[in-house]
Amino acid sequence: RVSQAGNFRRQVSDIKVKVSATQRGAATLVLDGKITLSKVKLATAGGSRVGLLNVAVFGFDNGGNPMGVQVQELPLAFSEEEYARFLKDGLPYAISFPAIRGAQNIRFVVYDFGSDLVGRVDTTLR
Repeated sequence: RVSQAGNFRRQVSDIKVKVSATQRGAATLVLDGKITLSKVKLATAGGSRVGLLNVAVFGFDNGGNPMGVQVQELPLAFSEEEYARFLKDGLPYAISFPAIRGAQNIRFVVYDFGSDLVGRVDTTLR
C-alpha cells in the first residue's frame, strides 16, 4: 500500500497529513508536520492508546523522476489525555530519514496498519 500511494499520481487523503521537508547537511532529511488521527485505529493497552504507522519518503527530481525511497515504522503510544489532544489538534511529528541524493521534491506517505488507510502529501525540499 505504501508503494502504491508513493507511485500514485494524485494525492491520497484517507489520513490527512501536513508536511514540510528540510535537508540538514548532506546526510539527513527531516520531515515536520501533523497527522490527523481521526481515522487511525489505535488499540487500548494498559490505559494507553497504541498503534503502528508505516511512514515513507519518496524523492523525485524536478522532472518527476524517482530518486529513491526510505521507509520507517512509527510506533504510537499515548495516554488517554494525549490521545484526546492529538485527536483534536493532530499529531505533531519530526521524523529524520537518510537524505535522498538528487531529490528536490518529496512525497510523504503514512499507512495505518489498523485501519488499512493511507495518507500522502507532496512538498518541495527546502
